Amino acid sequence: MKKLIVPTRVRIAIWSVVGALLLYSLIGFLILPAVLLNQIPELVQEKLHRAMKIDDIQFNPFSMDLDIQGFEIQNTDTSVFASFDRLYTNVDVLQSIFDLSLKMDQVMLENPYVSVKRDKQGEFNFSDLLGDEQPKAKEETTEDDPLPITISRIAIVKGNLSWEDSFYSRFQREEIHSLTVTIDNFTTKGSKHSQLGFSLKFASGGQLDWQGLLSLKPLESKGHVKLEKINLHHIWELFLQENFNFDIKKGTELIEADYHFTDTVKGVQLVINNAYIDVSNFLLTEKGNTEPLISVPDYRISGISFDLLKKNIEITDFSVNDAQFKAWLNSDGSINYQSLFARENEEKPAPQQNQIIDKKNDAQWHVAVKKLALNNFALHFSDKTLKIPSELKLTSLNLNATDITNKPGAELSFNLDLILNDKGSLKIQGHTVLEPLSSNLQLDVGDIAIKDFQPYFDKFARLDVISGLFNVNAKISVLQEENKPLGISLQGSSHIDNLVTRDHISNKDFLNWKQLSLNNIAIDLAAKRYTIDTIKIEEPYTRILIRKDKTMNVNDLLIKADEESPSDDKQQPIDKPAVKQETVDTNEQIKPYFKIGKIEMIGGKTDFSDLSLILPFIVHIDQLKGTVKNVSSEKSTVTNMVLAGRAGGLSPVNIIAKINPDKGDSELSLDFTSMSLPLTS
Repeated sequence: MKKLIVPTRVRIAIWSVVGALLLYSLIGFLILPAVLLNQIPELVQEKLHRAMKIDDIQFNPFSMDLDIQGFEIQNTDTSVFASFDRLYTNVDVLQSIFDLSLKMDQVMLENPYVSVKRDKQGEFNFSDLLGDEQPKAKEETTEDDPLPITISRIAIVKGNLSWEDSFYSRFQREEIHSLTVTIDNFTTKGSKHSQLGFSLKFASGGQLDWQGLLSLKPLESKGHVKLEKINLHHIWELFLQENFNFDIKKGTELIEADYHFTDTVKGVQLVINNAYIDVSNFLLTEKGNTEPLISVPDYRISGISFDLLKKNIEITDFSVNDAQFKAWLNSDGSINYQSLFARENEEKPAPQQNQIIDKKNDAQWHVAVKKLALNNFALHFSDKTLKIPSELKLTSLNLNATDITNKPGAELSFNLDLILNDKGSLKIQGHTVLEPLSSNLQLDVGDIAIKDFQPYFDKFARLDVISGLFNVNAKISVLQEENKPLGISLQGSSHIDNLVTRDHISNKDFLNWKQLSLNNIAIDLAAKRYTIDTIKIEEPYTRILIRKDKTMNVNDLLIKADEESPSDDKQQPIDKPAVKQETVDTNEQIKPYFKIGKIEMIGGKTDFSDLSLILPFIVHIDQLKGTVKNVSSEKSTVTNMVLAGRAGGLSPVNIIAKINPDKGDSELSLDFTSMSLPLTS
């Protein structure tokens, strides 16, 4: 058997290859990791002035596996800024060569941690890494497409983020943990989609879960996002407490939606479907106060659809249950919510001059709500503009509406009912068109206590309302026609029951009745037309006094405007007359028309005293009944009055009159029969 003889040149080639492989292995396995492990921390210290350490670096030059373990970079105060336990990457060399791209099988980051801090001056712990100068904008150049990148799997496992904020008056801290990111089949090639998964949890409560598809060319993403159990109090602490005058004491929210984001030729397009918002146990107070101003136990919006390019928003169901509000009118006339939601230290925007609005591109958003339900609301309102604040309490407020939309000509139906101050009721139901505005409503008001509005009466009269219940049943029509004043018409009936009033001066009853009924009321505000078929007064009482100086007690009860507040007649805008001359309201040229068919009185009483006569006249009249017919603004109208009663309970009294206000003609007949002398003395 002959011995195999290898040529010298071949032996040299083999040993060269073996030597190169050994050298390549030596450099890849030992030298390169050692150099990186030694030089990277020194370079970071030199350039960033921060300490950094790496426990170990392993590199396989054949499989192109890179494994970095125990990475940590510090803040300038030696606390940890960022760290991770392991970073592992793997490059598929052969596939990269065949595809002329960078093909990686895996990029995995384990237990990463980042600490973000902001000091009292508003500087972040990474501000020094950003540099002082802003990078100059690079000129656009036409370059070849970059090297395509494909990564089979990208994973971030058990990530953590710490946020510390000393900028505000109260130190705030939040932590994010269990941060997980997975991207399968990531690529920059063509329109291929990558599978995306993203989730995290907040230490204060709540978590985010995002699942979807992602494409870079063109930029596109679609999937499902869910944000649940978010602590609204902590959100307020982090971002809102220094900017607004309210405190969010508690509340949690759930938001989830399907989305589709694309970059199209027409612009960025975002479509949202099946979105759902749920806010629970929301409680808001004035800053520094513990008394709730807004309380919303249950707030839900479902079936939300959103289309950015089409400017369309649709909501299937909008419901809020058991909400409570507390509001008041300040002495300066402002609502408390104005200062509550106003941003602190907010500068008013500079007025924009010569602003051109492109109406073609400024298309109106279309908004539609299929069903709205506000159930069991409550509102406590105080009017502090009055000397004695008025307190109104609305409870059991329910509002239900369907097919709400801002589409011109669309009609919506709604029902509103509530309880006022525990006894009175108000109900409104009907149909409304928002554009052009028109409404047909049914109004029912029952047992509204008039004395609850006493603070408003105090501005005009020295009179206490002891009792009295207001009721009305009416149909209301509203119509806004082009170039015409707003048309409001009312048809219905009303009555006020058990009214008792008492004047402040003598502390005696002034005007009372068992029931005042107004039947078949017809009002047309645009036409200035007011008619009532019948006014019926049951068991009325009034007290009339004429003093020696011929002044009446009625005048004493009225409060003049100059008694309530100083006259401001001279403080009128200078340009008001000019405005009135430029725009003349044709509605002002229409003369008011009113007509009352009949006024009927049953069981009336009056105490009448005339002390201006030589012999003072004092009489008590009861059992007063009769009618007054044809009270009208028409020139030819003659008003006929026939009343009968008894003076002192014994003497019959008859009053007959004919009155023509236009001509100034009046015929009055007073007949007192068998009146006893003490009445006239």
